Amino acid sequence: MTMIEMLVALALLGAITAAIVSWIQVTIHAGARYAEPARWSAAADAVLQRIHDDIVTGDFGGDAREPQVSVNDGALSILTRPMMADSAPGPTLHRYTFDRVAGALRMESFTGGRPTGQRDVRPLLGRVTEWNCTIGEEHTTLTVAIASDARARRRSFSLP
Repeated sequence: MTMIEMLVALALLGAITAAIVSWIQVTIHAGARYAEPARWSAAADAVLQRIHDDIVTGDFGGDAREPQVSVNDGALSILTRPMMADSAPGPTLHRYTFDRVAGALRMESFTGGRPTGQRDVRPLLGRVTEWNCTIGEEHTTLTVAIASDARARRRSFSLP
């Protein structure tokens, strides 16, 4: 082979390599862009499952005047049992709140079942644009809707 043939072969190899790298980068960015809504949907489904678990484990049968599930000022409050083995015994109040400014859904846990107990705040879901909770007229169903710019999740729960 002559030197010119060698240079032409290297130039072709460089052009092919550059095209392949460019194609791989485009594929990676497109995959990440399409995977993000799926990750948000999975996290929103996990939040709805957490609410379901709180409702199911909240069978205290105590004072009938105090509802186990309530919605006040957009916050969902559920009187439930602690889910962790090392948690304090007795009722726990979980309050799900939406921070519009931050676009975040958070859960506040209060030991002792009252907002005056020890408080623990956990972030649950980011990039939330809408949070809506409603309790049916007969206090038998709870409907929760969570939305982002790209996705929305809605679920109804039967109340005890």
